[in-house]
Amino acid sequence: MSLNGWSLEVVRGREIGRAFAIEGSETVLGNTLNGSKGIDLGTQESESPRRMAARQAMVERTASGLSLRDLDSPGGTFVNRQRILPGQTRPLVPDDLIQLGSVQLRVVKGEVSRPVAVTPHAAFPYTFANGSSCGSWDDFLRVGSQKWADLRDELQSGRIDTWLRSLNRNDLIKPSGSYASTDERLDAWLGGLPTSLPAKAELDVHPKRLAIRIVPGGGTTARSVHVANVGLRLLRIRAKIEPTATTWVKVTDPVSNQSRTVIESFDLPIEVTIPETLPRPLSAFLVVESNGGEARVELFLEAKSLAEPITGQSLAGTPSGPGVLDRFGALSILHRCLLFALAGFLLRIVVGLAGGTLGEDGMQASGAETPGLIGPSIILGVAVGLLAAWMAARRGGRGQGVFGFVSGSVVGAAVAAIVVATCRAIEPLLGGLAGSILGVSVLWTAVGVGLAGLSRFVVPVRSIKESQK
Repeated sequence: MSLNGWSLEVVRGREIGRAFAIEGSETVLGNTLNGSKGIDLGTQESESPRRMAARQAMVERTASGLSLRDLDSPGGTFVNRQRILPGQTRPLVPDDLIQLGSVQLRVVKGEVSRPVAVTPHAAFPYTFANGSSCGSWDDFLRVGSQKWADLRDELQSGRIDTWLRSLNRNDLIKPSGSYASTDERLDAWLGGLPTSLPAKAELDVHPKRLAIRIVPGGGTTARSVHVANVGLRLLRIRAKIEPTATTWVKVTDPVSNQSRTVIESFDLPIEVTIPETLPRPLSAFLVVESNGGEARVELFLEAKSLAEPITGQSLAGTPSGPGVLDRFGALSILHRCLLFALAGFLLRIVVGLAGGTLGEDGMQASGAETPGLIGPSIILGVAVGLLAAWMAARRGGRGQGVFGFVSGSVVGAAVAAIVVATCRAIEPLLGGLAGSILGVSVLWTAVGVGLAGLSRFVVPVRSIKESQK
């Protein structure tokens, strides 16, 4: 088979060495063209989870040469490991390496002569036991990157060594006793071949930024980062967290203590310790070092918003979601005025009723102008204490519930004392209206509106999403 002009040669796929001619001004690349004009690469994809889109990219041919444009694909299109942004056109030159999903294509200009492999040496092709073959030293690298186990079996069986001896290339034989494993031996053998392709490993890590959204309250949660070997040799990696003093996240895989060998890919697990409170986002870096480069993944620990589901966490108690301040910060000034006005009015009514039935002097008339202290303190102390006990028990069990009741009771009694003192200080200023429901209601509604206005300086108005950051 002979192709003239521009073509794309498969260097990673099911048919290594196959060339596709670029014909016409526009050629679509994808895996489900359904007979449409273009190059259907669906038959080249392996079992890798990285898949290309039905219409992944467009190759445009002009008098000046080739260019490549991504068609807004979910996984992205890469040229020489650099991603093409949506809408961006990238000029192509011979030997550029295009990656679409798990398939890699080399840009070729001129004549290509081989449906599967070239024959640079009389001893080629080398035929595997399963019938597949390699037509060049470079093809051994390509087969190793795609079907490492097949090539390892060939080496372990001794067939490759026998073939090398027939070529008088004993210098390429790697004795089996010199390596800890057959994988290590195969890697060393590939590194010694007289190839034109760079015989090296290449590291690829996804994602480059990982936002971990949690509900504060203790416990742990697990995440992972996908580590892939996109090169032509064994990848040896080691992972760590930076800064080294970071305590909220750690690498749970042994690669944090020793090197790990990667043939294709794996998911690197990390464990996140969920703090009891998260007043601000936390950040760190997962650093993956390897013989194929280094990658740094930004890690962010952020609080969930109210609308997000709670998944992937192991908590000591039932998650409570965003705190009271988060909810309050999402209220507008108008809503705060209405809330404070209603709260002020109802609180004054409760204090008035409680102070009129259990006042400091034993019994007061229900319509007394100023309430007593003992009754409101008992009523509000018990009410707030029960509410605090219920909230604490939800998060930490019965023991926390007792503590919540005690602390809530103190807060409730303190609030009652403040309200009673305020009544005695300002309500006499109403004169003849001091004992009327109308006067008291108007006064405490105004107090509530004033407090709502002041609250914007203490808790600024912001969205639920902003309040979680």
